[in-house]
Amino acid sequence: MNLVTAENETDIGNFTAVTSKVSGTVIFDPAARTGSADLTVNGASLSSRVPLRDGHMRSADWFNFDTMPAITFKSTRVQYVSGDNHRVTGTLTMNGVTRTVTSTARVKLTPANDLTRASRIAGDALAVSVGFSVKLSDFGVKGSWLELCPTGNALRP
Repeated sequence: MNLVTAENETDIGNFTAVTSKVSGTVIFDPAARTGSADLTVNGASLSSRVPLRDGHMRSADWFNFDTMPAITFKSTRVQYVSGDNHRVTGTLTMNGVTRTVTSTARVKLTPANDLTRASRIAGDALAVSVGFSVKLSDFGVKGSWLELCPTGNALRP
């Protein structure tokens, strides 16, 4: 399952919104300890479980997802750090603005086994967890800070 959470933290309130509308490709080479990602999140599908807030989030007054729903991330460099940790750099595009972001990703490859097959996973399972803290105004979005935390489990056959 692919899952993205967006956490908004301000002086007047915090909330978390979630979506499973994630598409794209994550590639990982365990021997070389590197890989790549090209992902798109449908920002208009983010749900905080408060319909009034969700409508406001999608509007031009905030994230502008009604007009530009795509949030994209394309890696430009993946560098092994230690254990399951990799330094990931790439371009994040939101609201029509692209910025370079860097963070540490946890990458866990589970080779196909009885448990993965019982879970209906065709082949190896790749779990990737990474968070990017970004300043909304850097993306032309009104508000304060947003943390996009893709925690997708991209499955590779």
